[in-house]
Amino acid sequence: QMNSIDYLSRHVIKLFRRQRYIRISYQAPDLGQIELSINIRRCGQNHSDRDKLQFLTIVINFVNFYTKYFSLKHVHLICTYIDQALSLPFYEHNMEETRYKVKSLEIFNVLKMASIVSQLDSVGFYVTKSSSLKKGTSTMPYHHNWEKLMNSFIERSNYPVDMNMPTNGGKLSVFGEPQVEALKMDPEEFRKRGKQMIDYVADYLENIRDRRPYPEVEPGYIKELLPDHAPNKPDKWDDVFSDIERVIMPGVTHWHSPQFHAYFSTGNSYPAIVADILSDAIGCIGFSWASSPACTELEMVVMDWLGKMLDLPQDFLFCSGGKGGGVIQGTASEATLVALLSARTKMIRKLLETGDYKDQGQIMPKLIAYCSDQSHSSVERAGLIGCVKMREIPADDSGAMRGSNLKLAIEKDKSKGLVPFFVCATLGTTPSCAFDNILEVGPLCKEEDIWMHIDAAYAGSSFICPEFRPMLNGIEYAMSFNFNPHKWLMVNFDCSAMWVKDSQLVSDAFNVDPLYLKHDHQGKIPDYRHWHIPLGRRFRSLKLWFVLRLFGQEGLQENIRKDVRLAHEFKDLVKTDHNFEIIGEVKMGLACFRLKGKNDRNEMLLKAINEDGRIHLVPSKFRDIYFLRFAVCASRTTSDDVKFAWKVIQELSRKYLSDSSNENIQNKTSLE
Repeated sequence: QMNSIDYLSRHVIKLFRRQRYIRISYQAPDLGQIELSINIRRCGQNHSDRDKLQFLTIVINFVNFYTKYFSLKHVHLICTYIDQALSLPFYEHNMEETRYKVKSLEIFNVLKMASIVSQLDSVGFYVTKSSSLKKGTSTMPYHHNWEKLMNSFIERSNYPVDMNMPTNGGKLSVFGEPQVEALKMDPEEFRKRGKQMIDYVADYLENIRDRRPYPEVEPGYIKELLPDHAPNKPDKWDDVFSDIERVIMPGVTHWHSPQFHAYFSTGNSYPAIVADILSDAIGCIGFSWASSPACTELEMVVMDWLGKMLDLPQDFLFCSGGKGGGVIQGTASEATLVALLSARTKMIRKLLETGDYKDQGQIMPKLIAYCSDQSHSSVERAGLIGCVKMREIPADDSGAMRGSNLKLAIEKDKSKGLVPFFVCATLGTTPSCAFDNILEVGPLCKEEDIWMHIDAAYAGSSFICPEFRPMLNGIEYAMSFNFNPHKWLMVNFDCSAMWVKDSQLVSDAFNVDPLYLKHDHQGKIPDYRHWHIPLGRRFRSLKLWFVLRLFGQEGLQENIRKDVRLAHEFKDLVKTDHNFEIIGEVKMGLACFRLKGKNDRNEMLLKAINEDGRIHLVPSKFRDIYFLRFAVCASRTTSDDVKFAWKVIQELSRKYLSDSSNENIQNKTSLE
């Protein structure tokens, strides 16, 4: 005999915390069997039982428990053997007190009201005339799939009862989720769901303009939408698929939106996506030629293709027959680190050969590397990881590192007994897309026997266009060169192309060769595990191969030229407004601009732009001048998108300037 619903609530809550689906059955002596099935959407973990729960009275005589504790997805009430003149007892707080009468046709309204209070997605109510669920038929078709629901209860008929307890003359049984086999996505199911996902991806990309480019969520939002542990039993595909929009998309920054103008572009195309599907299916770990010959050999071929498109010196290519070649790294950050560590090993070995040092412990404190003060933070980070000093060279007025400033720093450090060994030159800096003068820096590095690495992460793609190739003049002085096809060459992340003149210098820095990784063809062809930090590597050359073949050089060149034209179009729009000014020179797909005046005006404008949400920008700084960056990021960006962005910027800037003017007038009046 139950005197209070609290006892039941506590036990049902325990079930909810470990199950995503439960079945509650009530055997009434005068009515037959009543069943409630509940599919748990999620179980809130940060709410107290008393403060955050609210009673939901749904099922006759026994179902009265807190619901705001749970975000329930579906509630289905099945009543059997109910006559036409049914009058049902209904309780609110106590099983023996506060009795109400609810007629059968009113139950659906009760459920509907409960669904609103508890934020249920749907409520279904079914009445059958037979006491057997197997023979039951729906007389109130409020659910679109009655047969499926009935069969689900039939399948549970032999499942053990989790809890039996007496009620007001009847019996209450609570069933947990039935034992089910793990979901096996067979080939036919894979074809079906794969097509569904392909359709979703195509719809997402083709309609991405309709989405706000930057999300409005707060940190920790996903924790509130998901349970704090993985499901014990497999979820349904439909539930997983629906959670893409419910859980994932609200927190996605849409980098491929034509209204996204932050950072730099990131590549995306259907050929690259399809290639990644194939790569994931093959699933090889291409650390050596033997581990997957095609993975190694295709990478060698496409890296030579790409090197020729850039018109790199022959000694960077495999086809030259020399020591040079290309490798696909994960990011430009990895490429810079690999170059620095290779240069460090080269210099240490050189100094040890002189006999002036006993071991590398004496050498390491003397090593020093250089980069521009406009270089990416990953260059400084490479120095930290490599445990070497990194000196930043002040850039000139255009943001470029010059040979004269670098020479002064090298001479000063050598006078202190330090050993210069590495210079990272940047072509297309992140703050303003400035270009270090490698025609000055390169000869100096050659003279001083310093390894020059060129980081062209963003701008490097443009060098496949003959009109932009002169910006790479001086590459002949470099020991290594890197750019990211996954930024501006329609290839999805991650794909960072790196070339070296002497691969032996790289492999010497990373060569660890245990017996289980050796094979009969070592030395005849590269084993890429010696060319980078990780051992394992994905079949990334597939997507580069697909993109190069399906776009062709001309298609890729036209996309780059289009983005540069759009950046110049934005620059011209900015110049029509006397309140704004352009910062630096527009060379690639980036235009830097600001409101004339103090930095705080631009900080406020950026805040207004990103809070407005129609477009997304990020700021930068050069010599304490704060400005906004307008990058043409998405391949789908058009002239109309550029005009739209400028319209938003003007609208918000005028509002800001108007508000500031009114505030100044008020302050002046107040002072008077």
